[in-house]
Amino acid sequence: MDSYDLIVLKTIAIAEYGEWEEEVYPPYANGPGYVISSDIAEYIVYEFDNQKLRLFKMEDVSMGMWVQKFDKTRQPVEYSHDVKFFQAGCFDGYYTAHY
Repeated sequence: MDSYDLIVLKTIAIAEYGEWEEEVYPPYANGPGYVISSDIAEYIVYEFDNQKLRLFKMEDVSMGMWVQKFDKTRQPVEYSHDVKFFQAGCFDGYYTAHY
């Protein structure tokens, strides 16, 4: 899985979405970028190909739901947060930035 595959996943999430009609908002991956393991990425592609993924209009919500589904149906997910995934502007040494 390379960066192109991750961009495709993000595009899928944005382009084909459903509105959220439930009472509780789903978990989401807040941030300008995500680093996921190949087993999670392969799971997402497989589930998408088999039309088993729920899609939302914002890719961070879709990613959060997909990883949560993996966590509940395949194996526990270890979440890690790093300050180098910054949320407010561009800074030297940061992996991603969001503006």
